[in-house]
Amino acid sequence: MIKNFLSCDLIMPFKDPEKARQYAKANYEKIKNDPIKLTNRRERQKLWMREWRKKHLERARQLCRESAKRNYNREERSAYIKEWKKNHPYNYEKYRKQANELDRKKRLYIIKILGGKCMQCGIEEIKVLQLHHIDGRKKGESKKFWRVPSLDISKFKLLCANCHTLEHWRSDYE
Repeated sequence: MIKNFLSCDLIMPFKDPEKARQYAKANYEKIKNDPIKLTNRRERQKLWMREWRKKHLERARQLCRESAKRNYNREERSAYIKEWKKNHPYNYEKYRKQANELDRKKRLYIIKILGGKCMQCGIEEIKVLQLHHIDGRKKGESKKFWRVPSLDISKFKLLCANCHTLEHWRSDYE
């Protein structure tokens, strides 16, 4: 199954770049409102990229070296990025808006999974609900949780901002 998925014909069946762009856009439109499908799509893209790197190791290394050379001077890179944002405001704003929207959808989905209210005081106001790590936060754990919402939710509690602060206060000073 993975081998079939990784074939280039399935990912980009068109040789014409414009047709490929239209095809990708149509597929994105179908799944853009579902955070799970979007996350799965990104995970499949990462899997494809890993497989490509294994098959084309020397080319991947060459691209990495070229990228390192381009990004070596931090001031030049930062100036380039600022200039690009200035010249492409629509694209930059569009992609930032898409990323924020996806994060919002994932957050709402996870709040719904965890019950939609604070587990201590019962408040249901979405704006004040926060994710609390029961065993303490391990490096990168919350990022991974938001990226792949299918992780084990027993490690987390949904608390309002006040209860979350009190929970940390108790654990730090008791």
